[in-house]
Amino acid sequence: MKRRHLPLQGLLYFYKSAELGSFKLAAQDLCVSPAAVSQQIRQLEATLDTSLFTRNHRTIGLTPSGENLYQEVKLGFHHLQAGVDALTADERPNQLSISAPSSFAHHWLIPRLQAFRAQFPDISILVEPTNRLTSPDDTRVDVCVRFGSGQYAGMHSEWLMDDAIYPVCHPHYQQEFGIETLADLQKAALIEDIHTDMRWETWLNEHHQPVKQPTLLFDGSQFVVESALAMQGVGLIKHSLAQRYIQNGTLVRIDAQQTQPQAAYFICLPEKNLQRPKVRCFIQWLKQEIAGDAML
Repeated sequence: MKRRHLPLQGLLYFYKSAELGSFKLAAQDLCVSPAAVSQQIRQLEATLDTSLFTRNHRTIGLTPSGENLYQEVKLGFHHLQAGVDALTADERPNQLSISAPSSFAHHWLIPRLQAFRAQFPDISILVEPTNRLTSPDDTRVDVCVRFGSGQYAGMHSEWLMDDAIYPVCHPHYQQEFGIETLADLQKAALIEDIHTDMRWETWLNEHHQPVKQPTLLFDGSQFVVESALAMQGVGLIKHSLAQRYIQNGTLVRIDAQQTQPQAAYFICLPEKNLQRPKVRCFIQWLKQEIAGDAML
């Protein structure tokens, strides 16, 4: 014999009404009207062909059938809640695991983490420098920062900040080779990240400058930053990575020209991880840090 579908909404309304002893209180708990609760109970009674409640002027009570059903439904909803809790459970409530691109982790995030630690001293931090996007089922990573389109299947995604790309070098290198304007780049060794948005050819064409082949090429912006800091040439670098070095005088901008990449920084994570207090603390702190930056 084929089983009928369970009237789950009616059972939920029944469970809340029995638990609270009132249709009105059940309605408040469920954020619906008392009339909606009464209608669902009547439909459930009709489906089961039995009375579940005794109704007096201002009170309700369970019939014997209602009491029997309540005990089973209570057990069922407790099992459902336990299953949901198991899915969203955090095995490490005091350790925050952050996945971020190596360049962002090295030159933006890690120098600022002491401020987060001062604000949240009970949370330890694990940083995984990678561009690999975590899956919704990955329990090792709490939150990701990514530089991309913001479209990540199965993940909650929030825009964090845009960026800009411009040439920089060490002030000693600038002085030694006389690199003051974009035209002076012809005298410089050019340092390039091989990723599309970061190529010198594209940037120079956009600013109507003669194309010159780069001298040093790296797979990763963090290496371009390090090479420029080591006085090896002029690097094409994101503002987010160069900003603190410009502020402390270890890098200087060449000219004021810049381009904006198609990608931006996003925070992304499985939806269930948003319920974790440590994740909410980190996202709030991250947004505050970005808001306090002298971004372009």
